Amino acid sequence: MLSIIAGFLCLQATGQEDILYHSPLSSSFRHHINSRVVLRHNAAISNASIENATISLIGNISGSHEFEVLVGEGNTLINLVPESPFIQNEYVTVEVSGLETIGGASINPIGFGFGITTILPPDYINNEVEEESFLPETLPDFQVLNGPEPGLAPGNFFTYVKQGANAEVALLNFDASQVLWFDSEPSLGADFKLHPDGVASYASNDPHGWTQLDELGQPEDTVHLVNGYAADFHDYQQYTNGHQTLFAYDNQPVDMSQVVEGGDPDATVDGFVIQELTEDGLLFMQWRSWDYLEITDNIDNNLLICCIDPFHINSIELDVDSNYICSLRHTNEVLKISRQTGDIMWRWSHNPGINMVQFINDDGFSHQHDVRRLENGNILMFDNANTTTQITRIVEWSLDEENMTATLVWQYHHPENLFAASTGGCHRQPNGNTVIYWGNVGLDKYGARYSEIDAQGNTLLEIAFPIGWNGYRWKKYDFMFEDVVIGCLDETAFNYNPEATVNDQDLCQYDIDNDGYTPEMGDCDDGDDSINPGAVDIPYDGIDQDCMDGDLVDVDGDGFSGLEDDCNDNDNTIYPGADEIPYDGIDQDCADGDLVDVDGDGFSGLEDDCNDEDASINPDAEEIPYDGIDQDCVDGDLVDVDGDGYSGLDDDCNDNDSDINPDAEEIPNDGIDQDCNGSDLIVGVENLESNMSVFLSNGYLQIHELSGQSYRVEAYDAQGKCIINQGGLTGSHRFAVDSFAGSCYVVRIIFTDRMTVRKLGYNGR
Repeated sequence: MLSIIAGFLCLQATGQEDILYHSPLSSSFRHHINSRVVLRHNAAISNASIENATISLIGNISGSHEFEVLVGEGNTLINLVPESPFIQNEYVTVEVSGLETIGGASINPIGFGFGITTILPPDYINNEVEEESFLPETLPDFQVLNGPEPGLAPGNFFTYVKQGANAEVALLNFDASQVLWFDSEPSLGADFKLHPDGVASYASNDPHGWTQLDELGQPEDTVHLVNGYAADFHDYQQYTNGHQTLFAYDNQPVDMSQVVEGGDPDATVDGFVIQELTEDGLLFMQWRSWDYLEITDNIDNNLLICCIDPFHINSIELDVDSNYICSLRHTNEVLKISRQTGDIMWRWSHNPGINMVQFINDDGFSHQHDVRRLENGNILMFDNANTTTQITRIVEWSLDEENMTATLVWQYHHPENLFAASTGGCHRQPNGNTVIYWGNVGLDKYGARYSEIDAQGNTLLEIAFPIGWNGYRWKKYDFMFEDVVIGCLDETAFNYNPEATVNDQDLCQYDIDNDGYTPEMGDCDDGDDSINPGAVDIPYDGIDQDCMDGDLVDVDGDGFSGLEDDCNDNDNTIYPGADEIPYDGIDQDCADGDLVDVDGDGFSGLEDDCNDEDASINPDAEEIPYDGIDQDCVDGDLVDVDGDGYSGLDDDCNDNDSDINPDAEEIPNDGIDQDCNGSDLIVGVENLESNMSVFLSNGYLQIHELSGQSYRVEAYDAQGKCIINQGGLTGSHRFAVDSFAGSCYVVRIIFTDRMTVRKLGYNGR
C-alpha cells in the first residue's frame, strides 16, 4: 500500500496501452462526497511507476486533495482514496500519468472529471439500531401444511423470518422438523445464505452491511460498501477469490419536470450503485444506474409523484462468463453488465421499449426476484407476475445469448394460485428439487410460506409461519456449522477453558482473594479469603462467612432466629409454634416452659389434676355423683352424696338425706323408710276403717270407701318407692298393679283428719 501526495500533471500524447477501466465514469454526476477513484489495467503496474506517477485530484471548490494510494489484485488495481471529502455540487478533475507495466510498457495518461451530489448524504455507517426488548429464544411456531414426503433434498434450510423490528435466522434440518441453529438480534437482516467459498452471511442493519459468520456460526466480520454508501439488504455475493459484490440504493434529488411532463421538480429518485470489492477491501468496480439507465425505462410506476423508485434492484449474480446478471423489479428486467468495462451487454424485459430478448413461448415476467444461473445453463427466477397474470410462479428459461431468445422450459404455480405482490425467492437443489419462499402473499391466512417441490411439481414439504411473520428467501445447502464451545480464553481467569472455540469475555470469572471462589460462584466478598460459599458460618457475629442469606442466626434451620424467639437454636424441634410434648421437661414451643397443664384448667397433670386431658376434671371441679367420673380428683366418683357412709348406688335408699340409710333408726308412722328396709314402720295405727275396704285382686289395688269423704291414696313398694300418689278421691277406685306382681306394698289412705295404713302382699293374678 502506497501513499502519494497530489502533484501536477504533464499530459503526454503518446503511449502504448490504455487504462482498461476507471471509476467514476467520465462526466458523470451525483457522486458521493467520499468517492474514491478506481484505475484498473489488464497487466500489472510497476510499484516504481506508481510511486513516481503524477496524479492529481482537484475539486473546483475544494481545490487539490491529498489521497492515499491503495494497490491490489497483483498490481492491476489502484484505488485513490481522498483524505478529505469533496464538497457538494462541485466538479472533480482526475489526471494520472507516468504509469508503466512491470514489463516496461507505458500506460497512456488519463484524465476525466465527475460531479458531486448536491445533497449531503447521511452517515450510514454510524446509524444506530434501537434495541428491542423482545428477543425470542427460538423461531416462532410454524405449521407443516404438507409433507414431509420422500424425495426431499439433503441439507439444511437457511431460514429468515421477521416480525416488526425482530428478525431471526435459523438452520432447519432437511424436513424442517428440528431447529439446528438459531440467532435473534434486532440488527439482523435478510438473505441468510451460504456462499461458494463456504462462508455463511446475512444482512446487517447495525451498521448497514453484510455479516460474515465463521465456521461456528459466530459473527466474524461485516462487509461494507465504500464511497460512503449503505449496503442494501436484498442481495450480497461472495466468491472463492475473496471478492464480494454488494449494492446500495442511492436517493438523489431530481427535477422530474425536466424528465416527464407534470413531474415534481423537487422529487427524490432512487438510483442504485453496484460495487465489487476485493478481498483486501479495494474497490474493483463501481456501476451506477445514473450512468446507464433512464428513469423513463419504468412504464409501470407513477413518475409524477414526489418519491420514485424506478428500478428497484433485488438480486445480483456473477454469470458463468464472469459478468453480472441483475434483477430490476420495477422495469420488469434482467440486466447483464460487463464486469470488466461496465457496459450493458443486454436487457431482457417485459417492457418492449427496453427489451433485447425475444420470448419464444411465453409472454414474459413481471416484478421478478431471485434471478439465478443454473448449472445446466438455464436461468431460474421467481416471477411475481404483478402486471401479467397475478399468479406467481417459478420459471426456468433457456436463454440463447447469441440469438437473443428466451424459451420457457419449466414453470410451477402454487396449487392455490398464490399471488405474491412483493419479495419471494427460489433455490434449485442438486437433485432437481426447488426450494421456494412464496413472498408477501396478500389475503393469506398465514405469514411466510415456504415449499420444497420436486422436478415434477409435487409438493414434498410446505410450512407456514403465523400472520405477521414475513420472510425473504429460503435456501437449502448441505451445510452445518461446527459445534460451538463458548468459553473464557483469558488465561488469568479462574475458569479459563483452553477447549473453547469462541471466547466470551462476559463468561470469564476471576478469584481475587484466591479462596477458590469467584463472585459468579457466590463469593460475596472476593477481597476476604475467609468469606466464601465453602466457609463455615460463625453464628450471631454479624458476618456472612458462607455467603448464604446473611449472618447465621438460625443454627438449627427451623426458621427461627436464636437471637429472637428460638429458645434453643441447636435443636430444630424447639421453636415458637412447635408441637409441645407435655411432661418431658422441655419447652418445645418456647412458651412458658414445659407443658404440664394440657387441658388448660389451671392445674398440673404432674400434681393435682387427675385427668389433664379434660378441663372439666380438676381439684376445683364440681363433682357429679354416680357418673363413674372423679371430677374433683377426690377419692373417685361421688356415690355418697349425703355423707352418711352409704352409697346411693347400693344400700342407701335416699342418698340426699344422711338420716336415711341402712343403719338409721326407723321413725314409725311418718311415711319415711329411714332404715331402708322397704317401708315405714307402722305402729298403733288403725289398719282399716269399718266403712272402707282395701285389697289386691286380679292385678288391681281396689279401694271401697263408703263415707263419702275425700281422701288421698299413696302406695309404696318394698324399696320405699312411691308407685301411686293420687288425691281428691271419693268413693271406690281401683289401680292397676299387675306390673308390680310379687311385691309387698304399703298403702296409705289419707283423709284430712286421719290416715289409715295397710300392708299388702301380692303374687300376681
